[in-house]
Amino acid sequence: MTRDKALQLLEKLLNVTEDRGATPNEAAIAASKAQKIMSKYNLEIADLDGEKDDTVYTGGLEYNGGLWEYGLASIVARNFCVKVFAAPDQNRIVFYGFKAHLDVAMKLFFWLRKTGERCCAEKLKELRKNKQSTKGEKNAFYIGYLKGLAEVLDKQCVALALTTPEKVKEAEKEVNKFTNAKTRKARVNGSMETYEDGRTAGRQAATSRALEG
Repeated sequence: MTRDKALQLLEKLLNVTEDRGATPNEAAIAASKAQKIMSKYNLEIADLDGEKDDTVYTGGLEYNGGLWEYGLASIVARNFCVKVFAAPDQNRIVFYGFKAHLDVAMKLFFWLRKTGERCCAEKLKELRKNKQSTKGEKNAFYIGYLKGLAEVLDKQCVALALTTPEKVKEAEKEVNKFTNAKTRKARVNGSMETYEDGRTAGRQAATSRALEG
């Protein structure tokens, strides 16, 4: 594919949004493909209009305060060239970075969160049907889910040689002056079987059509 063809495809992919009628899954597929094309052809969003734009943008998403949600956001951020912080007082997770990277990260976070919630609900339903305790099982599933995602996406990030732009890293230093950078490490409170089911679901989500591109 020539650079011009890659730019044309990149523009089409970035225009696949829910605001324009796409489903969350379709938006995630397009976002992942756009990220791979930018990496493979060394493209930036500025290449579409010929003007350099190294502005660091922000984008917020609803945050219910769950530790697993912030864990998911952190995995997405480090694998898609952006940074993130939580604003629990505003019930928001805030991503920040260059526009194209930001769009990709937010779409994929939304899709992966929905996928995780659906898979977890199915697991809990199965446990109840078998008259098994669900105490701590949601925790175990989500920790496993994040583990599975990280195993696949971190490896993909290395393979694609994705790096966070220096200007975004500089912005992180400023953000850290005003936010609490400490993170808590979650512990598995449920069964290892549920943890492994979550891990499998995470790996499957990360290797699904939406992320393979």
